[in-house]
Amino acid sequence: MHALLDVLVKDFSLSGDLREDTAQFLKLNECPNTAIHCQQVGDTAAALAAQFEIAPQQAALAGWLHDISAVFPNAERIAVSQALGIDILPEEAEVPLLLHQKISAVMAEQIFEVDDPQVLSAIGCHTTLKATPTPLDTLVFVADKIRWDQKGTPPYAEALQSALTHSIEKAAWVYQDYLWHSGKMKIVHPWMLASYQELKAVFSPPA
Repeated sequence: MHALLDVLVKDFSLSGDLREDTAQFLKLNECPNTAIHCQQVGDTAAALAAQFEIAPQQAALAGWLHDISAVFPNAERIAVSQALGIDILPEEAEVPLLLHQKISAVMAEQIFEVDDPQVLSAIGCHTTLKATPTPLDTLVFVADKIRWDQKGTPPYAEALQSALTHSIEKAAWVYQDYLWHSGKMKIVHPWMLASYQELKAVFSPPA
């Protein structure tokens, strides 16, 4: 484990119950609200995975761990990424919040001993998605958007739930299209752009 992560586990040990372990880790590191959000996302991901036949255990694990990097404040994320050997895209340097998905994947591997590449991939793109995602990538991305970590009901909630009667991919498209036209994106992450273009070609093809 990288020395940067050692200080985070001084009073923490794995019990084998990763749902509770992830919550306990976040609480010990003063992120109780994130602990609740991660449990909700993991549980939602497992339910969706059962619905779409996409490996519920993998989905739950990715969901529980997706925001584990919340223990690092936004102002520290560039330095943390550099220390952990994470490639930083120009867009991520400008908006360091976007790095948390990559940091979470490294923490899942090094602290929680996750060695499943599909789970690590889903954690590592849960905010932006990416080109040619796996079904698990898309499912965890959608579960995170269902379990919005802000106050109130997400403005895209009804349309996203309707899209889920069609496919998990259409639900991802509904959220991305909402975000694309919302004026709320601080910057366009290249992974998001690639995913958006792929989904647009399927769900909103040229007339």
